[in-house]
Amino acid sequence: MPRSSGPATPTAPDGSPIDPDRFAAAVSAALAEQDLSQADLARAADVSRSSVSRYLSGALTPSRETAARVLDTLGLAWADVSAASPALPAEVVLIPRDGYAQGARSVEEGYVNGDGHGHVVAALERDPYSRTELARLTGMDPDRFRSCTIIGDSLVPEIPPNTRAVYVPVEEHVGDGLYLVAIDEAHVVKRVQRLADGTLRFLPYNPDYEPETLTPVRDADTENTYRTGTGGIAVVRFVGKVVYYPKAA
Repeated sequence: MPRSSGPATPTAPDGSPIDPDRFAAAVSAALAEQDLSQADLARAADVSRSSVSRYLSGALTPSRETAARVLDTLGLAWADVSAASPALPAEVVLIPRDGYAQGARSVEEGYVNGDGHGHVVAALERDPYSRTELARLTGMDPDRFRSCTIIGDSLVPEIPPNTRAVYVPVEEHVGDGLYLVAIDEAHVVKRVQRLADGTLRFLPYNPDYEPETLTPVRDADTENTYRTGTGGIAVVRFVGKVVYYPKAA
């Protein structure tokens, strides 16, 4: 996608250019760590929602003034986003790891560890991956990625328990596949299919488990509210799409 940054490349206060890929990666990671949405950032930093989306895709580089507001909002430094910042060796990328995500039997189960109540907290560790290999396998910028360790057995035999999965943060369904989703703030990894009417289907790999259907509640007061197959009500939020996990030998 072509980038648009105006007639001159925006710079940090020290004169170094703002790197759009580093900006997108740093802001995406901070939003995930602080459990903030793009809309939250747009309001807090006084910038349009569409601009935030373009910043995070790397298609648009913010002005120094806008970048300063975004950095102040998220507690980031200019060194996190400028091209002059020290970088890791070209072949190594450190992926933040959130914790454990349940490959749960049902939408009533599952969590990412942190505070003991299913809420994502700041990344617990960072794991080294081959930048070249991740880029080759996914066709995406590895600096945007995060990871979690999947527990539970609903994804067996495709994904055994305690498999570490790499995901790219997303806020909506962007094609059928494996997702880290928050269900009433409990985080689970599910194979998600979205039907034309907005219905979500959670499809297990494990033949001992049944698929689950979540139907949108159109008149709900809370956005993204669904009715589960057991008649319950749940708020479902997309957190990330899984882009890589090691295949069993």
